[in-house]
Amino acid sequence: MADIHLNHPGLSQAIDDMMRATGQMSNAMQQLMQGLVPFEQTFEADGSRPQWDAFKLAVAQADEQMQNSFGKGALALSDMQHIHIDSDRRSTNILGG
Repeated sequence: MADIHLNHPGLSQAIDDMMRATGQMSNAMQQLMQGLVPFEQTFEADGSRPQWDAFKLAVAQADEQMQNSFGKGALALSDMQHIHIDSDRRSTNILGG
């Protein structure tokens, strides 16, 4: 059987990076939307308010979906890492190490 080595510090860092990137992307989207707020009166004046509202809703939904997806992905990676660590410990105990 082949030996498998999992770089736990690297995986932990990847999980942290994934969560940090999720927050950064969400913050960037929030900043973008805040930057557009001054133009809302223009959308009201030219009759494009419904499209603006639809755009804001789509952005909010996409942001929520991204956070959920990345959050679930990071959680799944973390769970896999802990399963691997627990399995290694059990194997070591069985082998008397």
